Amino acid sequence: MAKQIRNFLIQEPIARGGMATVYKAVQTSLDRLVAVKELHSHLVHDKSFIERFEREAKAAATLKHENIVDIIEYGQEGEEYFLAMEYVPGESLKDLLTKAGLVPIEMALFIAEEILKGLEHAHARGITHRDIKPANILLSKEGGVKIADFGLAQAADVSTLTVTGALVGTPAYMSPEQAAGRKVDCRSDLFSLGVVLYELLCGEKPFMGETYSAVITRILTGEPRPLWELNPLVTPELWRIAERALAKDPDRRYQSAVDMRRDLEIFREGAKMAPSRSHLAHFLEDPRTYGEKVRQRQVKAHFEKGVYYMNLGLGKIDDAIEEFTRVIHLDPDHSEAGRNLAKLRKEREESGIFKVQAPPPAKKALKAEARPKRGTRAWVWAAAFVVLGVLAVAGWWGLPEWLGRKTGQPPPPPSPPPVTFASLELASTPAGAEAFLDDQRVGETPCRAESVALGTHRLLFKKPGYEEVEKTVEVSKPGSMKEEMTLTQAQEKGKGTLLVRSIPPGAHLTLDGRQMSYKTPYTFRDLSAGTHTIGLVLDGYQPVRLSRKVAPDAQAVAEATLVAVVEVQPPTPPPPVSGPAFLKITVNPWAKVYLDDEYIETTPIGRPIQVSPGKHLVKLVNPAFKAWAQKIEFKPGETVSREVALEPVGMSSLKITVNPWADVYIDGDLKATTPTGPIQVTSGKHFVKLVNPACEEFTETIDFPDNGTVTRNVTLKPKG
Repeated sequence: MAKQIRNFLIQEPIARGGMATVYKAVQTSLDRLVAVKELHSHLVHDKSFIERFEREAKAAATLKHENIVDIIEYGQEGEEYFLAMEYVPGESLKDLLTKAGLVPIEMALFIAEEILKGLEHAHARGITHRDIKPANILLSKEGGVKIADFGLAQAADVSTLTVTGALVGTPAYMSPEQAAGRKVDCRSDLFSLGVVLYELLCGEKPFMGETYSAVITRILTGEPRPLWELNPLVTPELWRIAERALAKDPDRRYQSAVDMRRDLEIFREGAKMAPSRSHLAHFLEDPRTYGEKVRQRQVKAHFEKGVYYMNLGLGKIDDAIEEFTRVIHLDPDHSEAGRNLAKLRKEREESGIFKVQAPPPAKKALKAEARPKRGTRAWVWAAAFVVLGVLAVAGWWGLPEWLGRKTGQPPPPPSPPPVTFASLELASTPAGAEAFLDDQRVGETPCRAESVALGTHRLLFKKPGYEEVEKTVEVSKPGSMKEEMTLTQAQEKGKGTLLVRSIPPGAHLTLDGRQMSYKTPYTFRDLSAGTHTIGLVLDGYQPVRLSRKVAPDAQAVAEATLVAVVEVQPPTPPPPVSGPAFLKITVNPWAKVYLDDEYIETTPIGRPIQVSPGKHLVKLVNPAFKAWAQKIEFKPGETVSREVALEPVGMSSLKITVNPWADVYIDGDLKATTPTGPIQVTSGKHFVKLVNPACEEFTETIDFPDNGTVTRNVTLKPKG
């Protein structure tokens, strides 16, 4: 018989660690899948640990963010302590790294930025995770990224812990201050994320050792290898971001998740990368195929750039060598890149003029006494250009066989390097289709793709309600080209029906996790072909879940005989004319339900809400939508039903300039530090506060209009 903890029916285990086991479970009251984490029995007798566990679980429950796993319930059942949380169908980042090794750079940046969004939310509420690592990052099949284990991470410093204890977590991701047992804050999470980002970009951890103490020593005293040594595709600019996150001194590290995410966004936009949840979903579905497509595209792009730089002559020889090195890293058997690389290295060595290597990113600011070296380097470059000028005056082709040419046989002047890029103007009828070039999103039509290499490319147009259109286009010459596609409306196909019956009839139905208003027997029509999950719930009977495969143009049947858990009760008498009333409410997408300003429950609610007779104010609140409120009169014995579709909240933006600078708080949440770009906020009234430790605080309540922009120029008053 399946184990049950309160209203959670435990199913199979999905993860097991040193301190707890995570089970897949069904929350029977709402007939939905959840994850239940149960502490191992040998840990439940440490009172200090239990107290901290409860305190941190409650703190985690206050975090409501799309990048954080939602906490549903915490409690104790006998001697069992459990934490129920949102179930995320998919895999952990650790599973992905084990399966795929390193991931494409754009995927690594997307995952890191999504984690940082979740950390921004937690840090703004004073909560530090303390255990950021791949095993605690969950990736949904739809491409969502969620941070897990907020409710347990802070228990890692329990007083009875020893070096061999399981609660320490994975030491390879600890910050130096955490490894040394010092006080930690939000910057410790940023160090741990830096370790994760490093591993995503090169496939190995920056601090490794054969024993626990060896790893701790490396974290405290060792320096990681520069990423570009392990993966030539990582640029010095990207390495500088990871290196700053890995700074051993917290004061030299990023000071907030906002700062680190801003730098990643600036780098990604400069590199013209635009990853999204859909891209991550495709990658998770088949990492090998997706990675191979990215690899082929990168080989072509870097080879094109290498040829371009090679044609520019000795002045760009280092750039050409760098691009061909990346090609060989991606495709060791690329013979043409190998020949070009060997040729260029030989030319650079023989020339003796432009033998310049790109310096690695500086770990520390240059000291004052070291700065004359910059002048020396500038002098070398100046001398190099003087030599070039002399060569030009003397007649470049008149030199002896230094360039492999005979004296007195001048070749024709070199032709300018060929331009190997074009632009594509993309349009569709109707407009508003998502346009993809070689699997990379360009934008919504009409839009423009810049820096398109000459050659064959794959175009894809997508628009809801229309058939996807794919086309191969040949870009044969530089300049601007236009590609326009006419989309055709999608024809419904691959549909079937599903008949659901139960004994006894009248069971409430759910379909693929969605609560329906139908009862058995019922026929679902126009269902997409594939496997569907059906839930049946009837008072007095055990809930049942079934899976049935629906074939195109066919009917599938799902039948269940429900098992009674209590004696069959006599027919319910007609509702009395006196007694309580009831409210049955359905909300799309969801909302917190308030009755006379008192919080009742969060939808979906599987049962009517009992209400005392009389007039009551019913309010529905979802922070992403406009609040709904209605005064309803309830009569004794009456059930009032409401189906509400909430209206989305309009968006606005705040353009703010502060002299000298300030942290910008909106409704108590830190949003940015000036100087900053426009800050997105929902329309309506918000409380804005500007904080600079050296100045007096500035506060203002601003009413933001729908789809509008509010501008403020503020000069703070110095304290004292």
